[in-house]
Amino acid sequence: MDGTLIQAWANRRSFRQKPERPLRGTGPRGRKLLRDTHASTTDPEARLYQKSSSGAVVPSSLVHVITENRNGLVVAAMATEAGNAAEREAALEMLKRIKRRERITLGADKSYQEGEFVRNLRSRQVTPHVASTRLTRSGAAGSTQASAAIPDSKSVSGNAS
Repeated sequence: MDGTLIQAWANRRSFRQKPERPLRGTGPRGRKLLRDTHASTTDPEARLYQKSSSGAVVPSSLVHVITENRNGLVVAAMATEAGNAAEREAALEMLKRIKRRERITLGADKSYQEGEFVRNLRSRQVTPHVASTRLTRSGAAGSTQASAAIPDSKSVSGNAS
């Protein structure tokens, strides 16, 4: 499972203040974010988004892909508005659409290392293999390490880079 940015048909200079500003924002503790107060005049669905701390802030959308690990075939894909939780929400939505008869594994990068997401995967009979942001003493990813290996599990992973 992975996501990548696609640049929107908008320019940074096309972002203008919204005429009706909300009383409460969508940020932590109701803080108003740029997406709450500004919108692009050329592409209203585009959001200014920065994928990494060293990346540029560009008007963009996110594309998410789940690929089959053995052959690299795309199993599911979707595009969403750029946002911090968009990758995790898209992963859960795409997993609903995948037809399967047995438990699968899902490989993902550290941006998917979030407790609620991992619990959702496990409740859907998906074994998460998520890169850890912190390591245990043994060097293994603590909360996403498989408790028991499943020898005949079908493997699903992603790489959109």
